[in-house]
Amino acid sequence: MKDFFDEFERIFSSSFIDEDDFFGPRRSYKIEHSSFESPFLDMWETQKDILIIFDLPAVEKKDIDVIVEKNVLTLKANIDQNNGFFTKIHLPTEVLANKIESKFKNGVLEVIIPKKNVSKSAKID
Repeated sequence: MKDFFDEFERIFSSSFIDEDDFFGPRRSYKIEHSSFESPFLDMWETQKDILIIFDLPAVEKKDIDVIVEKNVLTLKANIDQNNGFFTKIHLPTEVLANKIESKFKNGVLEVIIPKKNVSKSAKID
């Protein structure tokens, strides 16, 4: 029976692309949250940008602050006069803080952070 499972694992694991090859190397991000609440978030990193999507259903646009200092993104949000939270994300690379774009719609905040020193491809003859 052991041979069956070994063979199954060999076939199954070789049938798929290695995630590191497909998506690029994995990175870890240090994320800190306040003790009250922390929003759900998704993060992606491309060659040029870092994209972060925050789920903020109980928050209004006027109650959100996004600050980037020393490659740390801080999201602060007030839910009401007595409740709020913050999330700090230590970014894995230097970014262009003055070029950050964001949009907030239906309780979802999208933040696009351009990376600094993005190298462009060049063909070498």
